[in-house]
Amino acid sequence: MLNQQNLIKDNWDSFRMNWSKQYKNAKYILSYLNSYPDVLTTIKLTDIYNPNSIDSAQKEWIWLCSKLTHPLDTEFFKPYWIPIQKESYDYFMDISDEKYPIFEIHYFFYEPFKWYKKFITEDISELLLADDTDLDLKQLVGKNERIRWRQVDAFFAERKRLAFQGKIYVKEVTLDEILFDSDCGKEISFYNDECFIRISGVTSLIVGLLPFELPIKLKNINYKHGKPYIYLENVKIIRDLVFLLRDTGILRVASYRVDFVGFNNSYIEFKEGEFILNHSKNKVVVDFAKAFKLRKLKT
Repeated sequence: MLNQQNLIKDNWDSFRMNWSKQYKNAKYILSYLNSYPDVLTTIKLTDIYNPNSIDSAQKEWIWLCSKLTHPLDTEFFKPYWIPIQKESYDYFMDISDEKYPIFEIHYFFYEPFKWYKKFITEDISELLLADDTDLDLKQLVGKNERIRWRQVDAFFAERKRLAFQGKIYVKEVTLDEILFDSDCGKEISFYNDECFIRISGVTSLIVGLLPFELPIKLKNINYKHGKPYIYLENVKIIRDLVFLLRDTGILRVASYRVDFVGFNNSYIEFKEGEFILNHSKNKVVVDFAKAFKLRKLKT
């Protein structure tokens, strides 16, 4: 307990030595914002600290920063951020920036995972002078919200790019993902010496029972709503297709056609819950059927 108290004191002393002037300015800003509750309500920032209550919160925040170990956290969170809102660590002011921006933190929950900022204002003078400049704060809130979602769109685009480079983990498919319900997929039909299989009552993701590294060529993919997928060349192996189906929504897929690279008359067709696999190498079909039956047995 004593060591923790000493650590908190040492961190606090270091903070004040490096950021004393900026921290004092931050207190002035908090005082001003507390005197304009209408402004706070408009920017959706309520129950904020005042100059008299911020010290204890800042000490705790600096201590928490010193305890972070994960690279995602240590690279993002900074001890010179000032927690703004009571009872949470969602809103901060960055006193290392002379414009004292205020932002809300968010987390991107998909690989590559990351923290990111949604700015309330990138320049505190926007809020401090809002009455004098007739700044439309509602428009500012809307603009920053749009910027936030453009960030998220960019994150998803990066995720897709990395996935098609094999840099995103794609987990094995589960029975819940390939059947509409437990009664589906009971009937399996073999034709032509086990080179052909048809299964009904399944989702588009059943293709994921094939080996992930199997080379394929995606010929087309159509959705129940929206335009067909046009970047067909991105899908080179089964793993890529599994990622794409999950990414766009497995139940949204109406149909697709896949050819196997290097094999004549070997293809996959999916349409409206019916899956067809035809392969000149019957082991591919037999192994697929075994994988499907094995998952069914586990239910």
